[in-house]
Amino acid sequence: FGRGRGAGPHGTFTGPMRPLQSFPPMMMMGPGPGQFPEPSPPFSEEDHHVVEKHQSIFPEREELAIIMEMVQMTERALKSVSDTLATALHAGQREMVGVARVGDLAKSILLAGDRQVELVVMCRLKPTVDLLDTIAGALQPLMAQVAARTGYNYKATALHKQSALTVSLEEGDPPHYTVLVSLTSTQH
Repeated sequence: FGRGRGAGPHGTFTGPMRPLQSFPPMMMMGPGPGQFPEPSPPFSEEDHHVVEKHQSIFPEREELAIIMEMVQMTERALKSVSDTLATALHAGQREMVGVARVGDLAKSILLAGDRQVELVVMCRLKPTVDLLDTIAGALQPLMAQVAARTGYNYKATALHKQSALTVSLEEGDPPHYTVLVSLTSTQH
């Protein structure tokens, strides 16, 4: 091996030795064998208040599971529609380029009572009413397949003024869940 920095003629260190006082005393090096760190103090009243507040604004597991299942099901259905459109209409060229989660869903900061989440579909060209109707029409049979498999009634509806469509779960009392899917493009 070569001689490193500070090595003497025979590979020995020739630099000054560190004095023993420069090492930290044993008490400052942390707990040793048989020693335990100081236990953390118990929860204070303020800590309990913060935990309770967080639990009150965070969605219940069942509610969050319903929303996330709807989002994943909608993303899979949109991928299937994109594949179908690419083969049927444009000879392999995709009209729908990608899907992104946006808003509170993308940031994973859903609150209790949130019943609507948002997705954005990026299109190759500017989205048109015809494309929106085609996507909504292609989604409806897929929603019927999901309804037959799960027993829940899903519905896809085009919203022309918003350049969007909704996938809704209309089960139970007032708690209806909706995925709003907006269409957009980088084209001007």
